[in-house]
Amino acid sequence: MKPSPYTIFTAVSSHTGLIYRWDYVLLFALLRLLQGLGGLGAGLISALRSQLWIAVDQFSTRELSVMLFKHIQRLSLKWHLSRKTGEVLRVMDRGTASISNILSYLVFNIIPTVLDIIIGVVYFVTAFNIWYGLLVFVTMLIYLISTVLITEWRAKFRREMNNLDNQKNTKAVDSVLNFETVKYYNAEQFETDRYNQAFLDYQKADWWNAFTLNLLNTVQNIVISIGFMFGVLLCARDVVNGVLTVGHFVLFCTYIIQLYSPLSIFGTYYRLLQTSFIDMENMFDLLEQELDVADAPNAQALIVKEGAVEFNNVCFFYNPE
Repeated sequence: MKPSPYTIFTAVSSHTGLIYRWDYVLLFALLRLLQGLGGLGAGLISALRSQLWIAVDQFSTRELSVMLFKHIQRLSLKWHLSRKTGEVLRVMDRGTASISNILSYLVFNIIPTVLDIIIGVVYFVTAFNIWYGLLVFVTMLIYLISTVLITEWRAKFRREMNNLDNQKNTKAVDSVLNFETVKYYNAEQFETDRYNQAFLDYQKADWWNAFTLNLLNTVQNIVISIGFMFGVLLCARDVVNGVLTVGHFVLFCTYIIQLYSPLSIFGTYYRLLQTSFIDMENMFDLLEQELDVADAPNAQALIVKEGAVEFNNVCFFYNPE
C-alpha cells in the first residue's frame, strides 16, 4: 500500500527539535549564484571566466593568424599558382580557430572534469565505503576508455570529411574566380555538376561522421546507466540492512548524478578536442612548407647606400611538364 499524502505529512510534522539554519540556506543560495542555476543562466564565476578568456583568445588567434599569413606571403609564386585558393583559405580558417578551441577545452572542461572524478572517488570511499569508490572509479574508467577508443576510431571519418570539404570549397571558389573561362567554354552546367558531386561526397562523409557520433553517445549512455543502476542497488541494499540511512541514499543519488553530468560534456569536448587537432594538421602542413628562397642562418641585414642593377647569368625555371 502506498502511504497517503496525509500520512507522509503527519510523519514529517511529528519531528520536533528542528533548528532554522538560515545561514546554511544563504550559503547554499550564494554558492548557486556563483555556479549558476543550470539552464536558467551562467553563474558569476562562469561569466567572469568567459570575460577574462576573451583577451587570451584574441591574442592567440591573432598571433597564429598573422604568423600563418606571413608564411604564406613568403612562399614562392610557383607554390601559389599550384595551390587552390579556396582550400588554402579553408585551412587557414579552421587551423586558427582550432588553437583557441584546444586551449579552452583543456583548461575549462577536460582538466576540471578529471579533477571532479578524482574528488568524487575519494569522497565516496571516505563518506560511504571502498565499494562505492571502486564502483564510481570503474564506471568512470570504462567511460573514459570507451570514449577515447571510439573517438580515435572516428578520427579517420573526420579527416575524410575535412578533405572533401576542402575540395568542395575549392571547386566553388575557383569556378567563381575564373568565371571568364567558364563563360568562354560555356561550362556553367559542367561546373554546377562538379560542385553538386563534390557536395554529395561531402554529405556522405558527414553522414558517417554523424553516425559514429551517435554510436559514441549511445555507448556512453549505456556505461553511465549501468554504473548508476549498480550504485543504486548497492546503496538500497545497505539502507535495508541498516548500514546506511535514507539520507545516504538521497545523497548518493544526488551526488552521482552531479558527478555523471560533466561526463557527457567530457565526451563532447574530447571529441571536439580531437576534431581541433585534426583541423590543425593541414595548417601545420602549410607552416612546414619550405621557402624556395630562404635567408641563411644568422644572415645580416643588407644595407645598400649606392649601386647599380646588373643582370648576370639570369636563368628561368619551368615545371617539368
